[in-house]
Amino acid sequence: MGPNIPSAEIISTQITAESRTRRLIDRYAVTIRWITALAAAVFCLLSPRVSSWQVPICVLVVGWAVVRLIQRRRPTTPSLLVLDTIVVCLVGLTQPLTSTPTAVLTQTGFGLNTCNPASLTFAWRPRRGMAALLCALVITCYLVGASMVDAVGPPWSTPMFYLLPIQAAVSRALLELVIPAAQSADRAAAARRSTAVALEVATARRAAEREHWAVLHDTAASTLLMVGEGVPPSADERIRRQARRDLLTLGASEDASDDSSGDISADSSADSSADSSGLADDLRRVVGDSPLRVDLRITGAPQAPEPVARATARAVGEALTNVERHAGVDTATVAARTVEGGFEVAISDEGAGFSSMETGRGLSESVIARMERVGGNVDITSTPGHGTVVVLRWRSS
Repeated sequence: MGPNIPSAEIISTQITAESRTRRLIDRYAVTIRWITALAAAVFCLLSPRVSSWQVPICVLVVGWAVVRLIQRRRPTTPSLLVLDTIVVCLVGLTQPLTSTPTAVLTQTGFGLNTCNPASLTFAWRPRRGMAALLCALVITCYLVGASMVDAVGPPWSTPMFYLLPIQAAVSRALLELVIPAAQSADRAAAARRSTAVALEVATARRAAEREHWAVLHDTAASTLLMVGEGVPPSADERIRRQARRDLLTLGASEDASDDSSGDISADSSADSSADSSGLADDLRRVVGDSPLRVDLRITGAPQAPEPVARATARAVGEALTNVERHAGVDTATVAARTVEGGFEVAISDEGAGFSSMETGRGLSESVIARMERVGGNVDITSTPGHGTVVVLRWRSS
């Protein structure tokens, strides 16, 4: 008889801030890497001094850049990462064919404008080892290619020998600041979800416990009270019938609780998408079980989710029990009708009535609280000496 507890699998499938951040970083990396390379290749092709070797290499870069930019929203797969690295390294190693000594020394060549953004964005790869390997490979290819250009000299003689690794390290350091912030947001979100789940579980348990005690009050406690107060021998058969009904009701209550895992809680029972049940049949059963002469009037065909219909029928039964015990009359009227989005049930008698300040546990827990737990409400009108009207209302949200 427990509430429906949200499973850990549902929580774990939620998209985390870290995963969203990493996808966004990957998209930005592809965009920065290949927009810069595309611009450098286009400028190279438009140069009046473009050489025969520059054309195929620049065309290759333009083609691959267009492909990668079109697919930039897709995650970078290992095969795409390998192809990215091959194209960038090819540009770095072919600088003797595509760059001049002046372009290399002034740090304006096609090779640098392709390799530098690549080394900066390869540093954003999730795995540190892979990021370091890709950066080292791209920087090495650039420096080797640049050193083979006439009059440039060995790699360590150029500023890029020192600047490229420093830039890649700084780029990685910035990533290391962003990811922990996203992980912290995930931990905070997980804590909030855990608190919300705990609150829902506690609320559902409380609702199940209250319904359990309400059923006991309506059945076994009521029957035992009648026995304790003493009944004439002529009522023995009625007591036996009521005891049998109590056992059936308690058994049905346990089965329903096991099957629905707390379906009387406000969240689940008020769901209009649940299986609908004809309220009229439940009311006829309750009226038939009452020792009162009840005038049952049903207008339309009131429908409600099964938990709502069950709770309403039990509330009507408790209201009739109160008429039997306290009103001093043996007749009552139950009028049910369909209203927009739900139903309305009125239980009325012309008995002793009571003050609005005298609402006992039977009405407060077994009628009012029970209807509130399934998303309904109750209005009670009663004046001493002028009877009582109890109106139960429910509408789907």
